[in-house]
Amino acid sequence: MTRARVGIVGARRRRQGLGPYMARFFDRQGAEIVAVLGTSADSARAATRELAEAGMSPRPFADPETFFRDGDLEAVVIASPHETHLAVLELAASHGVAAFCEKPFVWGGPDPIADAERVVEEFARRDLLLLENVQWSYTLPAFCELHPGVWEPGRSVRTLEFLLGPAARDVGRITDSLSHVLSVLQTLGGVPDGALQEVRFESLDADRLVLGFRYPGQRGPIETTVTLKHAPHPPRPAGYGIDGHFALRKIEPTSYAITFERADTGRSVPVADPMEALIHDFLAALRTGDAPRWATVTASHIVPRLRHLVELRDAYLEASRSD
Repeated sequence: MTRARVGIVGARRRRQGLGPYMARFFDRQGAEIVAVLGTSADSARAATRELAEAGMSPRPFADPETFFRDGDLEAVVIASPHETHLAVLELAASHGVAAFCEKPFVWGGPDPIADAERVVEEFARRDLLLLENVQWSYTLPAFCELHPGVWEPGRSVRTLEFLLGPAARDVGRITDSLSHVLSVLQTLGGVPDGALQEVRFESLDADRLVLGFRYPGQRGPIETTVTLKHAPHPPRPAGYGIDGHFALRKIEPTSYAITFERADTGRSVPVADPMEALIHDFLAALRTGDAPRWATVTASHIVPRLRHLVELRDAYLEASRSD
């Protein structure tokens, strides 16, 4: 089987970008990185040089239309700033190219929900694969190993606690972090029809934001608490707890190996890198049509998740004005 031909938009690590990591994971999972799109010819060439050091040999492009027309792409990885996603997604659809898009899916315009609905519908109309990089559900097998019997697919959940360490201190911490929380809620509780309930902010401090809400899950409501601790540099704090059983993420600084640890016993279990696991599923779906392991990453879950993200953004802005 030939290697999937993949282009990268945002292949350099700017603004906390994940582009270089995504490129390496795609390469390691068997894809061929054939093209990179930069904001200028110089940035595209710089990205090409950086990826060449890791054994990849993409062609540099500075013009989006030329990138899609001449890049010979089967799929595009969108790792650029979120305000650029919409234009790249529209071009990908028009050129018949599958897309793996960093979260949030689309953002920055006056109506991100309408934009997302239009893009998702166009990808579906053209029968193109579309996934969003919300990878935390791929850590659930490790959570279950750390806390046997606490959760399994289909079991109802009462509470979810989440800890993340965004670099932003303003509304950007909502935008950058909460897609992950919402994606795990979709996995635990399904996709509800209604809005989030009882959104509240216990702390709006620039270094520590604490918010809560009730997620109207299909198997019952899930009381959710999220703590966002400002962390300008990695490794950033992260972890989550289901029904009072918490798993704290640890990253080994030299090997970048990930583990989940229990605070009460100190016991730890290894965690397969969730982004690489998601990328593996994307490439499998591209080649064979196999569905990803977790439905939350698929196109059908993108718009409902974005609706809830907009609700939380709006609630944060209102609370900030009142504070």
